Amino acid sequence: MSTTTPSSLSIHEEEVNFIKYFIALKHGRAAMVRVFEWGYQGGHPIKDYLLTRPGYSDQKFESDFNPNQRRKLSSSTPDDVESYDISLLYALLQMACGLAESRNTLWNTYGQTLENHLYRLKQLRNNVIHEEQRLTEQSLDTKLFELQNLIEHTYQHAASSFGKSCQEVSQLCSELCQKFAGIKAKIREPLRPADLIQLHELQQELQIFGDHIKCKIKQMGAQELYDQYQKLYMIDPVPWLRLGINYRPSIAFTELTIQEDEVMCGHSSQGKQARN
Repeated sequence: MSTTTPSSLSIHEEEVNFIKYFIALKHGRAAMVRVFEWGYQGGHPIKDYLLTRPGYSDQKFESDFNPNQRRKLSSSTPDDVESYDISLLYALLQMACGLAESRNTLWNTYGQTLENHLYRLKQLRNNVIHEEQRLTEQSLDTKLFELQNLIEHTYQHAASSFGKSCQEVSQLCSELCQKFAGIKAKIREPLRPADLIQLHELQQELQIFGDHIKCKIKQMGAQELYDQYQKLYMIDPVPWLRLGINYRPSIAFTELTIQEDEVMCGHSSQGKQARN
């Protein structure tokens, strides 16, 4: 079965289901935006706030963000946050919202924590690029149920962490329920012409995400090579000082005994006696 669009583009039913799942994932990003707005502890531009953190520097800023992200953070306004992609939002949530440090296992250890909920939302979105872009009707229904449940729990944990009211959370969850009900109701319906914009947007976001991954690989590869080259030409003339060893420098030298080679010098002991 296929759905024919006005542009005569043939899209299979399972491809349509994948696009609908991609549309639903945008609500996960919207939840991360809301959590950031609730928890952000600084002003704008965001770069200025990051540089006030203990131990943070311009060099760290350059290593943490790619050129496009650095431009955004260097001139950010409150309204800009809604346009940030999930990778950038996740990095900012780790750095600027008073949550656990990025190296803390709370983020990637499955559990009922805000950190892990945010991590799972990011992973769901980023995994789209690696998945087969087809979904059966049953798979779509399952994914939508799990995604909606995860977003609702994210709102609840974030509200608890940042002191937001139960009424605000209830309103957000009610709106989310209506939006997902609309997506589920259309599972058996073809895409509307306006929905095809999402297909183009999906292709664009996949390209952006791919570029981001390439940039990170280049950065990590350059750092790895730098670290390896450092080891290759390491010079340590006095290692005992660094290791705390009680060492006598005199034993590092060889005592020389110089003895004349009479043959090489062109005379012998007999010659000496004759001269005498």
